[in-house]
This record gives sequence, C-alpha cells and structure tokens, in this order.
Amino acid sequence: MPRRMLIWIVLLPALAGMAGAKRPARDADKPAPAKADRAETTAAPSGFVEMFVAGVMPSMDGHTVFLHDATKKYFIPIGIGESEAHSIHLRHERRRFERPLTHDLIDGLLRELGGRLLKVHVDDLRGNVFVGTIFVQTGDRIFTMDARPSDAIALALGNQVPIYVSQRVIDKTAISTAEEPDAPAGTDVPHQPQSVPFPNDPKRNPVSL
Repeated sequence: MPRRMLIWIVLLPALAGMAGAKRPARDADKPAPAKADRAETTAAPSGFVEMFVAGVMPSMDGHTVFLHDATKKYFIPIGIGESEAHSIHLRHERRRFERPLTHDLIDGLLRELGGRLLKVHVDDLRGNVFVGTIFVQTGDRIFTMDARPSDAIALALGNQVPIYVSQRVIDKTAISTAEEPDAPAGTDVPHQPQSVPFPNDPKRNPVSL
C-alpha cells in the first residue's frame, strides 16, 4: 500500500471533533474591565482561524503534528521534534508521563508564579520555519513570548486554551481533505543538523531536522 495512502487511513480516525474546553471563570472580585480585556485577548484576532490538533504521526522527516479547522475541510502539517511529538501526543490523549516532562514543568512554573496561559498563535512560515507566539497573563498584565509552534501547541493542549493559525500560514500550507497528505511545508526545529529533501518535489527547500 502506498505510504501516503497508509498515512491518510491512519489519520482519518483521529479527526473526531475536539472542541476546546472552556476555561473556568476568574474570581468574582476581579475588576470588570480586566475580564473584558481577557475575553478580547482570547478571542480569534482578525486574520486568524481557530484550529485543533488532529494527531501526531511519524514521517520520513521525524514527526508531524496535524492541525485541522472546525469544519475539517483542511489540515496544517507542521514538522516537529521527537520530544515535542511525545508531549503533544500525551496531552492530546489527556495522559501524563509518570515524571514531569518539559511542558509539564512549564505549566507548573506558570501556576506557581501566578501566570496563566490564555491562547497561542501560529503566526507565520518564514522560509521553511514556522513561527509562533504564546499569550500569558499575570495579574492584570498580558504579555507575549516568541515560541516554536510545537511548544505552543503542547502548552495549549495542557491548558485547554485556543490555538489560532494565521490566514497567511493557512494559504501557504493547508492541505484539503480531498487531497492526499504530503510532507509538511515547514518545521519548527531548524537547529538540528540533518537535512532531508521533500520527496518528489525538487522545487521545495529541504527540511532541516
């Protein structure tokens, strides 16, 4: 059976609808304007679409996490590292490793320091590298941090917050459900030394693993 068809057969059962769980309301003594600001910050910004994790699969380039839109009309494949793939897979299935993994540790630090993850973005594809952002609240302050999408997605799953993907990323990388899945258009682990070209597509740049 061709590899692409096998991947598609394995992926389709994982596409059960995944509505992001609503976060618990903040304490009633918080000022109303701050609540309004939080609602505005966690809403989908202009030019972004909320997406959900369909699953993680091994690929010839390492691992790929697939995001899908609410209608499941298209997917966004993102090449990721092995440890991030393991963390995303566990969190997607609502399971935990017996000892804290890196993203578990980050979650714990955020809580102990009074912080709260609000949402994450996949903002752009620069060359063949995806770029993301996480939004964190501490008290009445909301700040952003540059992040690899794999880390952002893992944190979003663990904290049950929205994942938003920019329309320009969708335009560059989306795969229709009517098509066979292909190699991801990019990765967020460009620092690893090995380089493997996309299969059967000499026009594309190689993915840095």
